Amino acid sequence: MEDSSRPILTLVGAQRTATSVAEHLREAILFGRIGPGTELKEERLAQELGISRTPIREALLRLKSEGLIEETPGRPARVRTLDHRALADLYELRSVLDAYSSRRAAERATDAQLQYLEQLRKEIETCDPETDLNGLLAAVRSFHVAIAEAATSARLDSFVRRTLQVPFEYEARIWRLPGMKARFVEHHNRIMTALARRNPDRAELEMKQYLLELRDVLLDGVAEPSDVEDVGASGADSR
Repeated sequence: MEDSSRPILTLVGAQRTATSVAEHLREAILFGRIGPGTELKEERLAQELGISRTPIREALLRLKSEGLIEETPGRPARVRTLDHRALADLYELRSVLDAYSSRRAAERATDAQLQYLEQLRKEIETCDPETDLNGLLAAVRSFHVAIAEAATSARLDSFVRRTLQVPFEYEARIWRLPGMKARFVEHHNRIMTALARRNPDRAELEMKQYLLELRDVLLDGVAEPSDVEDVGASGADSR
C-alpha cells in the first residue's frame, strides 16, 4: 500500500467544482491510480482540495450512477470491485453493443472517421504495454468510442461509453500477459480492415470475437484485487 498521506487530486481555482472532481476521480479510477475497493472519504477529499463536502458528494453520486463506485450504509463510498460474474456480464454486453456499433460504422463511417480509426489502430500497435500502458489503453478506448461515434446513434454511443468504464486494474493485467498484446492487436487490425472495406457482417463478427476472447482471458487470468486502500488517497498519483 502506498503512502496514504499522498493527495488523490490537485485542483486549482475554478476547477474545484463537482464536474471537475468527478472527471479527475473518474480518470484516476479508470487508469489505475485508485484501485478497486479503495475507500473515497468525503471529509478527506474535501480537506485535500480545500472545498466543501457538497461538490465531493455530488461528484461521488455521479460516479455511483456510472457504476464506478458503490456505497454501503454507514461506510464511505468505495471504488467498485467487479467479481467474475459481473465481469462476464459486462464483456458479454460489450460484445453485443460494440459489435452492433461496428456493423453500423462499416455502413455509415465517413472517410475522415476511418482515417482517425486507422490512426488509433496504429497507436494501439506501437504502444508498448511495459512502458506506456496508459497510452495503450487510452488508444484502445478511443478506438471503440470512435466506432460508436461513427455508428451515428446517440443512444448506442452513450451505452458503449458506459460499458467501456472498466477500472484499469482489470484490463491492465491482460495486456501485459505474454503474447497477449500481439493477439489483441491482430483483432483490432481485422476490425479495422472490415471497417475500411465497409463490410458490416465482418466488422460485427470481428468485434464480437475480440470481446469474447478478451472476456475469456480476463476471467481465466485475473483474480479479484485483494488490497483495500483508504483514500483521500493511497495509490492516487495526482497528475
